[in-house]
Amino acid sequence: MSFTATVEIRSYCGSLVVADEATWPEAGQQLLDELKVGRGRLALIAAETPSADRLLDRLCTDLDLKVARIGAVLATLDHPPAASDVEAVCVAATLLTDLDVLLWPALGIPLLPLLTGIARRQAVIAVWPGEIAYGRACYSTPGRPDYHDSRLTDVVVLHPRTTRYPDEVPYEIERIAQ
Repeated sequence: MSFTATVEIRSYCGSLVVADEATWPEAGQQLLDELKVGRGRLALIAAETPSADRLLDRLCTDLDLKVARIGAVLATLDHPPAASDVEAVCVAATLLTDLDVLLWPALGIPLLPLLTGIARRQAVIAVWPGEIAYGRACYSTPGRPDYHDSRLTDVVVLHPRTTRYPDEVPYEIERIAQ
């Protein structure tokens, strides 16, 4: 006999932090459908856990999604990358990773607005290289030139989790509306 329970947890801003009842990979397909319909809504994978790499692998394998490793591709350019270069790299992929390079201030590329712009045209799931907590995306530490701290709006945050069975959803969803 098996039991299924749904627990509603209220977050700090009153919006629901959800553990979906769907099984994998149906939950992943539902997420993609949500991102395709919600123009400008993107998903960020909270990468501070070791499970983030496993989640990326599951998304690639089980949902047949393409990955763009932004830093590795931009490193091959013979000129400093512009926002148009980044967009060109992202056009063929749903999963975006290796974003650290875009947070360097000398590039002058505002990362979250860039990702939101791309998400208006296609589904985007990006691996955030820093911490996501309390409705904010942070990177680096205060005082460093690459420090970044932004309030998130209209973002789906995927918190990777360890699974034991292949039909378990490999993340918990947090939807941040405003």
